[in-house]
Order: sequence, then structure tokens, then C-alpha cells
Amino acid sequence: MFQLKYSSIIDDLQKDTDEEELSEKEGNVELPVQVDTHFKKFNIKYSKAESKEEVKQAISTLEKEALLLNLIPIAFNDEMESALLISSLFLETRNSINIIWDYILISFRFYGEPEGIHKCYFAEFKRLDKFFVENSTLPLADGELIIDIFKYCVNINDNLLGHRGIEISNIDSTTSRIDTDAVMQESLLPGVSDTIGSSSLKDLILTRTENQMDTWKPIATNSMQEF
Repeated sequence: MFQLKYSSIIDDLQKDTDEEELSEKEGNVELPVQVDTHFKKFNIKYSKAESKEEVKQAISTLEKEALLLNLIPIAFNDEMESALLISSLFLETRNSINIIWDYILISFRFYGEPEGIHKCYFAEFKRLDKFFVENSTLPLADGELIIDIFKYCVNINDNLLGHRGIEISNIDSTTSRIDTDAVMQESLLPGVSDTIGSSSLKDLILTRTENQMDTWKPIATNSMQEF
């Protein structure tokens, strides 16, 4: 009888231990990602596109994606309240966060780091991208910020301006599209090491101004004419 009770106690203790270990493992998987505070885990298609040709092909393909083109006017609908905008853009459309984050990533690889007041978008992208690489999701609390970064990336792409659903005055439609090869030659300049540690953005891209400053030389004749 004593042996039977002892065996039962051991079994119960082992069961409790197993349940605790299982709980810890599940906790490690879920933390810090919770369903009610984060998007469902998702993948993006072009995370490994890094070479000049791969990035050029990726952005060219994304510019023609029907889902992305349908999401752009929603993002630029300023009449929507924030909660409704987030719901319409992310919750009501399947795979929307996937293609939006894919486009943001490829856009920064294609055009490089912005300058001036727009540098904040790149800094926030780096922070969120690091979180995405580690957790395969993004915080719902950053939904508005993701929309703002997305809108910035659309605004710098001449090929997508007409899909925003807003009126543009005094713009020649014949010059609305840009030559992809020319942009890649001008903007996808020699990279520098990424010091922040996000593996989905291996190489930062030197800005056009930085590259020009590195190679700029004064013209003697012009300089003399100024005196």
C-alpha cells in the first residue's frame, strides 16, 4: 500500500513537472508575441533579395501586384479614423501586412536611406525590422507608424503616385514613370556595413549625396572665375 501511494505521488510530481516544462516551452514560443497585441506571424517574399538585379526585379514585380495597388488608396484615405483605417488595411484584407512590409523593405533597399526630416522613417523601419526578423510578426500598437512608413515609400515611387486616389495638379503624365535601370544606377550605390544588426537589411546603401561628396572635385577654371 505504501509503495503504491509513493508511486502515485512520484507520478503526480512528474506530471506537474512535465506540465511546467510544457508551459515554459509554450511561453518561450509566445513571448513577447501575443495574439491580441501582435499581427499573426507572417512571412515576406523578398527578404532575401539583396543584389542589384534581385532588388530591381522585386520592386518591379511589387509595383504590379493587384493587392498592393488596392491597399494604397486605403492607406491614403485621410477621411478614415485611425482605428477604422488600421482595421480596413490590416484586418479586413488577407495577407495585407505581408505585402506592405515586403514593399517597405524592398523600397528602402532600392532607394536607400532618406535624408533630412524623413530619416525618422528609416530609423523606425530598422527598429521594426529587427523585431520582425526575431519574431516573424510586428506589434499592432505600431500599426499607424507602419502606415506612415508605407505612405512615405509610396510617395517616393513615381510609378505608384497615380494609385494613391488623390488629385495631383500640374504634373505631366508623360513623365510620371521613371526608368528603373537609371534609378538603380543612381541610388543603389556602394553599401556600407549594417551596424544595427537587422539581418533582413544586410547592407545599408550610401545616399546619392554621400557618394557625390566622396567623389567630388572642384573645377579649377570655374573656381577662378568666381574671383
